[in-house]
Amino acid sequence: MLPHGVQIVTVRDGDEFHGYTSSWMTQASFDPPLLALGVRADSRSREMMRKGGVFCVHFLAPDQEEIAQRFFKPATRAGNKLAGLEYEIGEKTGCPVLTGLLAYAECRIVHEWGGGDHDVVVGEVLAAKVLREGRPLLLADTPWQYGG
Repeated sequence: MLPHGVQIVTVRDGDEFHGYTSSWMTQASFDPPLLALGVRADSRSREMMRKGGVFCVHFLAPDQEEIAQRFFKPATRAGNKLAGLEYEIGEKTGCPVLTGLLAYAECRIVHEWGGGDHDVVVGEVLAAKVLREGRPLLLADTPWQYGG
């Protein structure tokens, strides 16, 4: 019954890129601007976050559910999740910044907590941009019950 947005989170470790679909994200502070999100503790994305120290959150429109679906699958089954998608390299983090979505926020990790099957990661927003106006995709808009 908790309302959740559905976002794509991209990560970088050196020259390697990855991403996952998230439904556990919230604003944590105005000054400095902070976003807090959940990430599966044993995932490839989490390991890359630990090493790279950065991430980029992307906000999708309701008609972009197919993009979110693509990032749900593990890379071992899906292969390169970014293949065929248009993206640029973020100026502040070097993370992939997907084009054509509603908005994005590039973040540098400032706090991390673990203890369960998911870790909480807090990132300071280094750059953000609204690419187009629209209502964000919500978990309730989809047939899903969970995003990592």
